[in-house]
Amino acid sequence: MNAQPIKRGLLSKQIKKVLMRLLPPPAARLVQALPQALPQALPQALPPALSLTLSLTLSLTVLLALSACSHPAKHPSPPPAQLSTQSVSKPAPKPTPIQPQLANPAKPSQQQPAVAGDNTPQTHAVIAAIHTKYPRLSVSSISQIATPQGQPVFQLTAAGRLIVTNSTVDFLVEGGHLIVGVGEDVRNVSDDLARLSAVKIYNNLPLNLALPEVYGKGERKVVIFEDPDCPICQQQEHNMDAAGAALNATVYVIPFPLLNAHPDALRKAAWLMCTTSPASAWHTWMVSADTTDKGWAAFAAVHPAKEGCPNSKIAALGVVLAHSLGLRRTPTIFFPNGTVTQGALSAEDMEAIWGTPMPVAPR
Repeated sequence: MNAQPIKRGLLSKQIKKVLMRLLPPPAARLVQALPQALPQALPQALPPALSLTLSLTLSLTVLLALSACSHPAKHPSPPPAQLSTQSVSKPAPKPTPIQPQLANPAKPSQQQPAVAGDNTPQTHAVIAAIHTKYPRLSVSSISQIATPQGQPVFQLTAAGRLIVTNSTVDFLVEGGHLIVGVGEDVRNVSDDLARLSAVKIYNNLPLNLALPEVYGKGERKVVIFEDPDCPICQQQEHNMDAAGAALNATVYVIPFPLLNAHPDALRKAAWLMCTTSPASAWHTWMVSADTTDKGWAAFAAVHPAKEGCPNSKIAALGVVLAHSLGLRRTPTIFFPNGTVTQGALSAEDMEAIWGTPMPVAPR
């Protein structure tokens, strides 16, 4: 298809109309004063397409220049020669790091990196105290966030963790945990308090509702809330069964059927409680190879129960007890030292927890 010739005078008028609409009034008046046939100044010998390209280029150049004149920069850039000199021969200045005011200044290789945030004598002192008390804690930023009753509080960022402390770094608060101590002797007071509370709960658990499983001499103790239809509880029983006598523990199992997750669990728990040997029947069922409905039918035929026996109420009492403790998952495991876990533990995991010292009450 043959291209139609371009009417250059018309193009000039259209371009001027567009410029006058886009530019603010002062610049538009300048456009109005331009020659009427801007593209007509182009050599007549040029092909129409090239003439159009040059016309548009010239028009856009005028547009940009007028825009710059009508909207001057608030902060003009330095002259090109100055920019070029600075970028080539003079590197950009580095921020001055905050130097902790230590009594015994560390060697340069031991100093912490630059710290962002507030640059005040108070923040310097906090960083110095952090460096002394917690040398492994590398602070990247610090700011004073409050001054309750005249006591400033500071927020630190270290390895992506938000930490709050006071001006003398007597404590650290991170994620709701209160941490005290110096150097390697650091205690999580919040964890200690939680474990102390769990110790009291453990000591008051009604073990008369529990099914004791004895491994070896049974010298160590643990209480587990289990659901007879819970696969993870079954895995926990398998782990302890595999350890055998080496576990050297008495495991107190308290039935805790999860009514919403396993609708048939309460009936099964009541059945197991009414067998001739509830503890043995519970463990046998939990480690059986077939825990499907068909497997349960076969198991119940071998382990008959007297339905409605007094012990059947223990299953419902276990649910009430678990809910009163705020439990929602099985297995939940209580150790005498206040450690509480959820999910299946290996024999090695249990050994490590039994070896954990008892929590210490805050002084």
